[in-house]
Amino acid sequence: MNWIKQLMVNRMVSVVATADHVELSGSHVVMGLKISWYNSSNDSIFINDVQLKVYLDGRNESRRFNPLERFARIPAQRAFQKTPIAPFMLRPKETHAEQIRFLNREILDIAPGNYTVEVEIKDISDTSYICRTKLLVTNTIKYRQSEDWQED
Repeated sequence: MNWIKQLMVNRMVSVVATADHVELSGSHVVMGLKISWYNSSNDSIFINDVQLKVYLDGRNESRRFNPLERFARIPAQRAFQKTPIAPFMLRPKETHAEQIRFLNREILDIAPGNYTVEVEIKDISDTSYICRTKLLVTNTIKYRQSEDWQED
């Protein structure tokens, strides 16, 4: 019976994600995403946790990314304004957007391509909402933060 409840819960929330930047370093990977959730229910959903899973090789190989911080681009300075992650609310019948940087402490090179991502949010009652979507990664959004990644 629990799986029926989970199926109904997941249909209440849908997600769209766009990759803003992928930061590669000698010790970690950070992915900055613009994420929009649509709450089709009649109730507000108070979110206190966000997790990201990226499937790098079809459905076989996934990597978990933890939330690091919110970000906003400052175009004139080509920089990010970073703020801590805080709980947020999905209002009924509305779309809510966040820009979040996610961290994975592995050394990975995420090649350009389309990836399946799973965005999991948890509300204050510990109910999970898991949504899958496609994420396009291009060379123009990738940058390297250490000499370990210098190209030949």
